[in-house]
Amino acid sequence: MRISRIVVQGLFGMFDHDIKLDVKHGVTILIGPNGVGKTTILRMISDVFRSDYRDLASVKFTSLKLYLEDGAGIRVNRTRLADAPKDTVELDFSLLGKGHDKAEPFHVAPGLVRKGGMPVSFLIDRYLPELRRIGPSEWQDRETGERFDWVEARERFADRLPPKLLPEKAPPTWLTSVLHGTQIYFIKAQRLIRDDDNRVGTDPSEGTGHPKYAVASCSEDLMLRMQKVSRDYALQSQNLDSTFPIRLLQAKVATTIPRIKKALEELQTQRAGLISVGMLDPTEDKLPKNLRIGDESIKALSLYVEDNQSKLDVMSGIANQLSLFLAVVNGRFEHKRLVVHYSRGMYVMTSASDEILPEQLSSGEQNELLLFYELIFQVPEGSLILVDEPEISLHPAWQRQFISDLLTVTAGGGLNAVVATHSPIIIGDRWDLVQQLGDTDVT
Repeated sequence: MRISRIVVQGLFGMFDHDIKLDVKHGVTILIGPNGVGKTTILRMISDVFRSDYRDLASVKFTSLKLYLEDGAGIRVNRTRLADAPKDTVELDFSLLGKGHDKAEPFHVAPGLVRKGGMPVSFLIDRYLPELRRIGPSEWQDRETGERFDWVEARERFADRLPPKLLPEKAPPTWLTSVLHGTQIYFIKAQRLIRDDDNRVGTDPSEGTGHPKYAVASCSEDLMLRMQKVSRDYALQSQNLDSTFPIRLLQAKVATTIPRIKKALEELQTQRAGLISVGMLDPTEDKLPKNLRIGDESIKALSLYVEDNQSKLDVMSGIANQLSLFLAVVNGRFEHKRLVVHYSRGMYVMTSASDEILPEQLSSGEQNELLLFYELIFQVPEGSLILVDEPEISLHPAWQRQFISDLLTVTAGGGLNAVVATHSPIIIGDRWDLVQQLGDTDVT
């Protein structure tokens, strides 16, 4: 279920914001002067859906309301305790809309620990060494790659965490149901160095002491995705080839020679497309110009076409993603061309026929590649995407294309996006998508 409205009251003790998301077009642009809370609001939404109560509590606000398309929603009230240190606050979650009076509010005091106790995050670090921290309130199993927020880690490993030291309780069913029903993906302003908050998988650079360029991680991730589909293709091919003889003997002809010729040409076109996006290696299997098919060959060729269509269909999903990704990125690059291949991931060819690594691109080129890689490959379908300052390091010409390309991506993946920006060039002529926070002038 998509978020349709965001209401924040008392932000920084100064601002009230009521943001209506453009669910129809799938993109909402937030503008406003520095300090009114554009990035903070994106972080708050991410904190709610990641159950990162400590980060959420660290922001000064009175109330945060997140409304869904069906009228339901979540309200989070933040209050300071009178007889406690000034950074000690409570959060109260309650259900908005239908059934709210039957839903028990969820109370959490992230700044409080019992006497002699400590925050849950420190308990996880101390008592669960097989988990490594990959975010302020997120961990990953070192062997399996499985990820946990502190609530999930507490539930999974409850027998190994001392209960007397645990200050927080698990959220109620109504809250987890709302949170799990809406996928949130936060693309932060700092993108060039690897950040694992949203990503899945082990970090090959762990323990090296050196930062890992995010574009290098994307290249590795893409290679693994392509190789997985290649294995699925090989398995499908093996299954079909092993049964081809018996199915050929049992097959009944229900087609004509013109249809066979057209189907063979379509297969060639589909293969060419898969070769162009690096999913297949080039082959010399072009059809002869004057192809002659006898009646005795129709049955075999008909089954051949059917089997090969089934094999190639395995790759259709990732092929569409790759085609869109390459079109967007290469539509911006000058004197360079991004190339992908299932055995290598990504690499770049220059107009001088030199090959360079993605991390050798300019910061603007890396930012553009990262943005659209995450949007096309890593964001789950139906998600709300939070994009912070997409204009960073981008040439004005690239900025002008951003919203148009984002609208294409969101429509294709059933996504909804909120973009925080200072750039009038990013907005272009799409002021119909703008929500203004505070008094500002970006014209």
